[in-house]
Amino acid sequence: MSELTLVVDSGTSATKAAVVDERLRVVSSARERTPVATPERGHRQIDMTELASCTFRVTRAALAKVDRNHVAGIAVTGQGDGAWLLNGAGEPAGPAILWNDARSAEVFVRMQQAGEIDRIRRTTHGSVHPGSLPVIARYLSEYHPKLLASVHAQLNCKDWIRFQFTGFLETDPTDACRSYWDARTERRDLSLMDSLGDLPAAAMLPLSMPGNTRPLTAEAARALGLPAGIPVGTGAMDVASTGYAFCGTRTEQPWAIVGTTSFVGVARRSTRAEAGNLVAYGIPGLVINSLAPMVGTPLLEWLRDFVNAGGQSWEQFEARAAEAGKRGGAVPTALPYFSPSGERAPFADAYARGSVHGLTHETSSAEFAYAVYASIAQTLQECAEDLDIAGTIRIAGGGAASNLLCQLLADFSGHVVERPQVSDEAAILGEASRLLGRTDPAWQSEGTELASATFEPSAIPTRPPVELSDLRRLRAAERPLWPLFRNERPASERSSS
Repeated sequence: MSELTLVVDSGTSATKAAVVDERLRVVSSARERTPVATPERGHRQIDMTELASCTFRVTRAALAKVDRNHVAGIAVTGQGDGAWLLNGAGEPAGPAILWNDARSAEVFVRMQQAGEIDRIRRTTHGSVHPGSLPVIARYLSEYHPKLLASVHAQLNCKDWIRFQFTGFLETDPTDACRSYWDARTERRDLSLMDSLGDLPAAAMLPLSMPGNTRPLTAEAARALGLPAGIPVGTGAMDVASTGYAFCGTRTEQPWAIVGTTSFVGVARRSTRAEAGNLVAYGIPGLVINSLAPMVGTPLLEWLRDFVNAGGQSWEQFEARAAEAGKRGGAVPTALPYFSPSGERAPFADAYARGSVHGLTHETSSAEFAYAVYASIAQTLQECAEDLDIAGTIRIAGGGAASNLLCQLLADFSGHVVERPQVSDEAAILGEASRLLGRTDPAWQSEGTELASATFEPSAIPTRPPVELSDLRRLRAAERPLWPLFRNERPASERSSS
């Protein structure tokens, strides 16, 4: 039997573990819903100890179906951004505050008015939003200074999982670049940290490249039923892992993700972004030029509940929406900025709010649904145009299972959209491929034939409710009103502790 690789993917919606063979075929897998808590509206957080327990359960379930003696290595990947903080005892200083948490929105606006957000962006060439570490750190400094004073280490989601496996606290450039990072030097900018004055430089973890390894501890080995000492990779943030699965070390091959959030990106050699943001790729000399809008599967799930379609299958629900789009006529237009923490791409505004325009009492639920699907596709189209990408877009994530969404993206953008069979496991295969030292796209690995669904622009393409230029005009007209719709911060957020 060939050697096997265990991969853990700690995402926002699901925590997954898979065992992959040398031909990058998934031979066993398991998943659980990630234990995200919402103690107040707009809050998104995780009990880090509970996540560790969840990860070990899922991992044991995946390993139960294979001969564990053949597992030769472990790879990890996970969600990015947010604040995952440890105290001096190496224990969580509090719950992890996630990338899609909205509690820091007012702090973000104040930092923006003071010019601090622009300075962070100029240095990092990256996205800054209420769920970014520098903004959350300022929020904690203002409202929970005792918690912040207890922090001895700042890590990211996959770093926390790897710490459970190895006892080593390290991170990689794909996660490190999301906070205090100089995109030109590809190093941390400690002067930026000092000027913001919230987190000490000593809290930053040592850097390690994604493919570097540390040994599995005896304690973790006993918990998993694996041999102690097998290598555990540093790993990368999930968007970089997905890119590695779809592109390997190739440049200018675009990919998109429609998951809890969305993403459009391409690996390039430039360390400056004419448009979009830069994310480290974990490969020397390459960066990801990207935009990551907040639209994604939570909006689709809300939509189905909102129009009372819970009794329908997704296929039935989408078929009705697609038919409404084909009929055209008085289909409404949606601005899909429904995330409580605002929007971060293709523009950034913590006050952004969703809306649907052109409704009458004759508007059907199917027409309403089509408007929302079309708005997500147009957001991805706008990101692709801003990034000036060319060629086929490979797509992943739970939302990519939607044939309607993939076809609308193809029709609106003019790009062929390709959904590999492995799209839901792309990040897993990317990190397995990296740990094994592969450089070609994982889904095209030698000896593996994987089907994909291809969506080409239709001969008579479906048109959006309004053209992208008009959608931008509508957004510009509505944007000054968004601050009116912000809820006052709950009392628990107005007192220091």
